[in-house]
Amino acid sequence: MNRTKKILLVLMVAFATIPAFSFQGRPEPGDDPTPPPPGFPIDGFVSVFIAAGAVMGIRSINKKK
Repeated sequence: MNRTKKILLVLMVAFATIPAFSFQGRPEPGDDPTPPPPGFPIDGFVSVFIAAGAVMGIRSINKKK
């Protein structure tokens, strides 16, 4: 009984969301689309990893000498 309730709930949610997606209209042909957002900035741990890689590279070069 519990399984049939889950299946029924999934079907009800699926059929309830179909009209929301099907009634979305296309934009007017004269509308200008918004400009794309700027590129994703290199921030956070990416710069830390680049710096750590540079330090490890310099250390390995110094050890070889």
